[in-house]
Amino acid sequence: MKPVRLETSPSPTLLYLLLAIITVVSVILALVQQNYLLLIIGFFGLLSAIALRQFSTTFCDQKRKPYCQAQPPIDDDKAILQQIQAVVNKLPVGVLFYNQQRQCVFINKYMASSGLVLEHDFSSTPELNELFCSTFLATFSAQLDNQSSARPEFIASQVFEYKNKFDRQRFVEIKIYSPNAEASGMNALGTVIARDITEAYESTNQLTTLNEELRNQTDIAIAHSQAKSQFLANMSHEIRTPMNGIFGMLELLKMTDLAAQQKQYISTIDQSSQALLKILNDILDLSKLESGKLTFESERFDLTLMVKQIIDTYNKSAEDKKLKLISTLSNDLPRHLIGDEFRITQVLNNFVSNAIKFTEVGKIEIELRLVERDNTNAIIEFSVQDSGLGLSPEQQSRIFNSFEQADNSTTREFGGTGLGLSISRDLIKRMHGQLDVDSELGKGSRFWFRLPLMACNETGQIEPTELSHKSQSITSLQGKNILIVDDNEINRAVAASMLEQHRAKTFQVDNGKKAIELNKSFTFDLILMDYQMPIMDGIQASKALRENGLTLPIIAMTAAGFDEDIEAYFEAGMDGVIIKPFQSDQLVNEVVKHLSINNQET
Repeated sequence: MKPVRLETSPSPTLLYLLLAIITVVSVILALVQQNYLLLIIGFFGLLSAIALRQFSTTFCDQKRKPYCQAQPPIDDDKAILQQIQAVVNKLPVGVLFYNQQRQCVFINKYMASSGLVLEHDFSSTPELNELFCSTFLATFSAQLDNQSSARPEFIASQVFEYKNKFDRQRFVEIKIYSPNAEASGMNALGTVIARDITEAYESTNQLTTLNEELRNQTDIAIAHSQAKSQFLANMSHEIRTPMNGIFGMLELLKMTDLAAQQKQYISTIDQSSQALLKILNDILDLSKLESGKLTFESERFDLTLMVKQIIDTYNKSAEDKKLKLISTLSNDLPRHLIGDEFRITQVLNNFVSNAIKFTEVGKIEIELRLVERDNTNAIIEFSVQDSGLGLSPEQQSRIFNSFEQADNSTTREFGGTGLGLSISRDLIKRMHGQLDVDSELGKGSRFWFRLPLMACNETGQIEPTELSHKSQSITSLQGKNILIVDDNEINRAVAASMLEQHRAKTFQVDNGKKAIELNKSFTFDLILMDYQMPIMDGIQASKALRENGLTLPIIAMTAAGFDEDIEAYFEAGMDGVIIKPFQSDQLVNEVVKHLSINNQET
């Protein structure tokens, strides 16, 4: 007799197959996604399928009996467990079912053989406290005791460290789900699921250790960088202060009547001093670049005048080697641009000085040409071409590295730190430009850079430059009372002599406290203030003078010229800064500028 199927509902066989499929899919997804809630859903799906078969066996009518009898009846939990075991024993995770009395009713092979549980005869129903160690029970007992919900729910999760049967250290994550107090049979069971996470745990620990080591190394690197910056700042101050005395006295000595041999000696001292200053400036620039503390200006400048000043600076050095130093500027170049003239000049100065150093015969040409322009911006190419030694491809590949020159013989023959080109490339890169070299060994080199700059609208007029202040300062400083505050006697004498050359009247004190006291009894037109001084430094003195209502110009005359130092000077109420060592024209021009501003305001 064929089984009878009800038209109003699907056959038990179809429902049974559907639930079986759901069970298999849930188990697969649970393993793939490591979601053990899906695993539990799969188990209950299997239980439901078995229950459906039992229901069809018990309650179907006589017409359907042959169909029902074709399926073997399942009527006890042991038979159900046997069917579950076939599936669960193949899982790569530990699974344990326990009843409301906390007795183990089923444990799969993975859990039994992993070493997580104590050895036991599983033909009986051992209690959990007989299977697990005291650490495990102490962790979960409180949660089990406090479990109040009648429905099965997640209780707790914990990672345990243990040794397996091979005496290997392992890490396992154990999750416990509570029994169902309102159900009976399999539906009333609680679940313990154990997953070996040793590889993931050790990887996480290794990553944490590496991160800690990285943080430690970063902290050490930052500390070293700060220490280096502080050392360079201190050394800058200590070196620039005596150098200011050397430069100042040399300049004053040049103004006296000297014999020809004396002039030669003075010239040699001057050249050596300038070389020492260049090395110091290169090291400080490198430190600023490495620490990210180098800032750039954006001011209007005259392109033609900038090139003329470079030619004037190096013309004598070129003539001494019988070299021609020329410049070529394309006619379509805008004359006035907005950018950092000082840094552009610094790079060109490096190119020209290197060209003179490494060229014995021929010429050196500074060329500027317009690459591209729109209404507001222009890309300018700056280049210096020489007819000197030239560079091989291998030398070109490392010429821009810090502390490197073309080769060892170059270092011995010509000297130098090997910092200039490295700093130049960094400077141009920070200004969003590109710097490179075209060269052939024995045929000279062409160093060039392209830089985007803002072009100014031409007015047909050339603005007066600082060079025009020199003639003005001769009369401008006459009768002016200037207070020089510096703890170094030589630097006070140098500044006083330079200003007195232009008919200024100078007064000198060696610390900020004396400057405050002297200002109470005497009226000055301007104060030159050093920074680092005993008793009271320049910043403290400037703040105190401003708080007392003093409005006259205060100019920082200091060897500390880092950006954070300069910012501190202005925050203290100073009006300008001049960095040691300085030349007479630089000092006088700065003084005249601030006296003129002060006169306009008053």
